[in-house]
Amino acid sequence: MLATAVPPTELAVLEDQIQQRLHDQLPEISPLHVQCTLKQNTLLVVVEHRAPKLIHPRRVFRILETVFAETGFSTKFRALFYVKLEGRSQPYHFHNFIPRPPVVDVAAQVEALTPAGIAAQGALVHHPEPAPVLSPDPPQPDEFGDPADQFIDVADPDTIVIPSQLPDGVGFADLDEEEVEPLPYPEALEPEPEPMAPGENRLWLPVIIAGTVISLTLFFGSVYALSRPCVLRGCRTLTVAQTLANEAVETLQDPPSGAAVLQAQEQLDRALLLLGTIPPWSGKYEEAQALLRGYGRTVDNATVLVDALKTANAAANLTQNPPLTVAQWQASLDRWQEAIAGLESLNPQDDFYRFARQKVQEYRQNLTIIQERLATEQKAVENLALAEEAAKVAAVRLNIAQSLADVALADRTWQAAINALNQVPATTTVYSEARRLLGVYQPQATVTANRHTQERFAEEAYNQGVRLAEQATAAAAQNRWEDAIAAWQQGISSIRQIPQDSFKYIRAQPLLEVYAQGLSRAESRLEGSLQVRQARADLNQICTVEGKQICVYTVTNEKITVRLTPAYVERVRQTSESARSQNNIEAQAGVMDHVFALEQSLERVSDRAKIPLEIYTTNNVLVKSYNPS
Repeated sequence: MLATAVPPTELAVLEDQIQQRLHDQLPEISPLHVQCTLKQNTLLVVVEHRAPKLIHPRRVFRILETVFAETGFSTKFRALFYVKLEGRSQPYHFHNFIPRPPVVDVAAQVEALTPAGIAAQGALVHHPEPAPVLSPDPPQPDEFGDPADQFIDVADPDTIVIPSQLPDGVGFADLDEEEVEPLPYPEALEPEPEPMAPGENRLWLPVIIAGTVISLTLFFGSVYALSRPCVLRGCRTLTVAQTLANEAVETLQDPPSGAAVLQAQEQLDRALLLLGTIPPWSGKYEEAQALLRGYGRTVDNATVLVDALKTANAAANLTQNPPLTVAQWQASLDRWQEAIAGLESLNPQDDFYRFARQKVQEYRQNLTIIQERLATEQKAVENLALAEEAAKVAAVRLNIAQSLADVALADRTWQAAINALNQVPATTTVYSEARRLLGVYQPQATVTANRHTQERFAEEAYNQGVRLAEQATAAAAQNRWEDAIAAWQQGISSIRQIPQDSFKYIRAQPLLEVYAQGLSRAESRLEGSLQVRQARADLNQICTVEGKQICVYTVTNEKITVRLTPAYVERVRQTSESARSQNNIEAQAGVMDHVFALEQSLERVSDRAKIPLEIYTTNNVLVKSYNPS
């Protein structure tokens, strides 16, 4: 019968023993904390340790079972073992422990029914209760039956407690009310004793009771001992366990499917369970224990393999419906890495190492694909964020722009935003958002680009106008008035082409007046220059008569200076004196007409050129001064 209570001190001692044993045999999970709680005849043992999770949590459960057996709790309570990470509210693995029937101590029971034992009990208890009648063990499964009938169904709701049913003290809810019925006991069959005298009844009663108890104890003890597997007849349990284990190992070496791996793991568990039922008094016990030790590592490795396959399957399921977010790709990536790490922890000596390596190669290929998709998604998210930020900056830069450089920077920023959106692949989660933003940003980017083009044209027109003005000034300095006029005209045309809504428009308007004045001066000077040239041509004809130079001249925009040559003056003087001496009136009149005609010709040149005229004779004597009307 299961115990119903246990002193708290015994639970504390049990906690210390379990914690010490785990610390000694599994130092990798230290520091740890163990808590034992009794709830409705079920002893809950929670082992809490720091991350990461144990790859082989069954090693913890085997140590707990060993401690239970050594402390005697295995014969008193059924138990639930839980393993959970520190700070987590739920365990990640549990194990259901079913108590084994206690070993019958026949000598102790016989001694308790002797007069000395009865007297000893009377000293401790005033009203001793009658000695318990041993009950037979529950019927054992047929040793030659299906091994599956001997497999404990840990999913039976009547035999396990789920994590949510743990006590509050360890972070779980209370167990549901559950009663554990005691094992049925058959009624004791004893012949009615013959009537005795009162004295004889008191004398023989203890002897009769002791004999009955001894007989029943020996009988049922023998039945129990002989009914255990591998005690009588052959050891089919051992054979079935070996068959199950060998088939499982063979399946795991080259499993056709994931379901076959799970079935092989279940076969290994059943094989271990069968081997555990062989008692120490069986001749096959040592062999069974050797197989248990050998299969134990295989079971642990099979657990690693199964966990890796399950993790890989979960990783594949996460990527069934792309596109996925960065977090979803990362979760799948983490699981692929976890699955690969689990498979790589297996030793080359393991039976299914070759299969594990095949899976590692497959998983690494999948891992590479996931890494690429993750990188693509991350880059797409970054491009989207970059585009959004660039759009904000571009809008601000355009609003506060004060020059062509500012508008150019805003234009480049918009182009960066558009390019970032165009780089978002259609296989990503942010593609639709990128397309939407592209429709919003493209018109604004176009407006900015047009503004940039306009400002660039205005800048070029302004700079060209300034250059042409410089050329006009240089030409005027060299009296190249025609070149100056052409440069001033082109400069004015360039300035007038600057758009009114450009930054250069305000700066360009004062230049128009300056350039117009320069053009007017150049045109005026050009006109004077033409008159000077014409005057020079006319004077050249006048001052040359029959191949002889009668005068020399200088022409500027301010004055025409004509100097009569000494030879001409002397010739006129001689001709005039000769005519006077000869009293030749006609000759004298001819000389006067010649001088007057020369004077009239020079005045006409002055009138046409609109330049004052001065005529000098020899010795720099001014003989005529004329201002054109």
